[in-house]
Amino acid sequence: GFGRLMADGDLRLVTLALLAEAPRHGYDIIKALEERSGGFYSPSPGVIYPTLTFLEEAGYATSAAESN
Repeated sequence: GFGRLMADGDLRLVTLALLAEAPRHGYDIIKALEERSGGFYSPSPGVIYPTLTFLEEAGYATSAAESN
């Protein structure tokens, strides 16, 4: 399936592209990938959150606390 084609590097690139469009939470990224793949690919939080952590530690993304 589509998910199998998504190697770690691909997921990182796609996640970065989504973050470049707009600030997003992990949940938002999961939903965006689901929508754009036509429902074929829905990454689990266990895949997305380590990806976000990697991007942040590598200096490609930053996280910020949101105030209400």
